[in-house]
Amino acid sequence: MEKILTDEQYYIMREKGTERPYTGKFWDHKETGTYKCAGCGEVLFESITKFDAHCG
Repeated sequence: MEKILTDEQYYIMREKGTERPYTGKFWDHKETGTYKCAGCGEVLFESITKFDAHCG
């Protein structure tokens, strides 16, 4: 079976884990595009609809 998730992704997505605040590679990510689930590839949202509350 092909390994799709990294160990960290598996912990967060399948074992209800979390990452430390401000440490994930996407915490301040502003690139345009389509965001998809790393586990199944399902579209989560488009960057144009990403909400910015200006509070971190």
